[in-house]
Amino acid sequence: MQRIFRSLLRRKVRTFLTVFGITIGIMALTVMGAFAEKINKLNNGATQFLENRIFIIEKGQSLFTASGGIIPKKLATDVAKVEGVACVQNFIELNVKADQGISFGQPNSVEGIDVSQFQDCGVADNFVANLSFASGAFWEAGTRGVAVLGADVAEEYGKKLGDEFEVRGKKLKVVGVLERILTSPDKFVFTDIRDAREMLVASRPSLKAFNAEDIITSIFAIPAAGQDADIVTERIKQQVPDATAISPTEIKKQIQQFSTIFNSSILGMALLSLIVGGLSVINTMVMSVSERQREIGIKIAVGARPANIVREYLLESVIIGALGGLVGLGIGWLITFLINAKVGIAAQVFLLTPRLAIFSFVFAVFLGAMAGLYPAIRASRTDPVKVLRSL
Repeated sequence: MQRIFRSLLRRKVRTFLTVFGITIGIMALTVMGAFAEKINKLNNGATQFLENRIFIIEKGQSLFTASGGIIPKKLATDVAKVEGVACVQNFIELNVKADQGISFGQPNSVEGIDVSQFQDCGVADNFVANLSFASGAFWEAGTRGVAVLGADVAEEYGKKLGDEFEVRGKKLKVVGVLERILTSPDKFVFTDIRDAREMLVASRPSLKAFNAEDIITSIFAIPAAGQDADIVTERIKQQVPDATAISPTEIKKQIQQFSTIFNSSILGMALLSLIVGGLSVINTMVMSVSERQREIGIKIAVGARPANIVREYLLESVIIGALGGLVGLGIGWLITFLINAKVGIAAQVFLLTPRLAIFSFVFAVFLGAMAGLYPAIRASRTDPVKVLRSL
């Protein structure tokens, strides 16, 4: 092992440049992978949020285009009559800030809810999957001027239980703060649907022409106990022609398709950098073999087997890959840490998970090994006779 390190140190500049090539690739893989991990975590949160809920939108809209539109309340009334539907829940959704601007992640959003509807469905204490409170609880039906804050919102605005929180000119009392779960609800401000409706109308004066009770932006149908959500979805499609019903299975499928495309794009760009790093390892090891022909020939002449030569040169390339992987992972972690620290916990855009860190390092070692395989085999086939004649 010491001999291998001495060999690498004899060509310091070349070794440094080769390690640097791997470092850049692993750094790119780490940073882009951490971004993808954060998006995947948010997507998982969205899937949990919509679990066992049938998303109802107007005909012609889709899951990703319906947000923000006004949905006729008649749809909710008609859907509630369908066999197998336990109840229908109406939402008002809008951004916390009117001038949200560009966001690298999910923006903070107001979720106006009618808690009596959730009580009717028997899910008043856990209408969003896997949520728990750091303090407080949801309010009683009929209460107004209150809010339950997601962990990121509470962190960003420095709010705690009992504080006053102003959203779009409306003052709300914080009656609960949720535990952080690193998914969509961390960005939510839950409030009474009437308060959310007033905020929405204030931001869109054209809505004043509507009956206030008719203004909703999202509808969810909850299947009755023992009912299959996919079957209930098909009934809604047949009996309510003006509605498009999206089952939990279909929602999960669409989110997974988005995640697959997004992850492929992100990792594809990172792999391009890694390919460049791999080529630099091949180039370095081929040149090393060419420069050390005499050394290799003498080793074979005195009894070294081809397997010994392959192992020696393969180990060199593995060490180069490991060094590049460690440095690249460290720099990638530092970049994600500094950016996350700069924007704050509430707006973090990177999530460096243990599996990503392990994968990045193992991939660097694997890349080094694969890139050094050909030069190592070439070295093992050196003809000692030709080498000795040239001395």
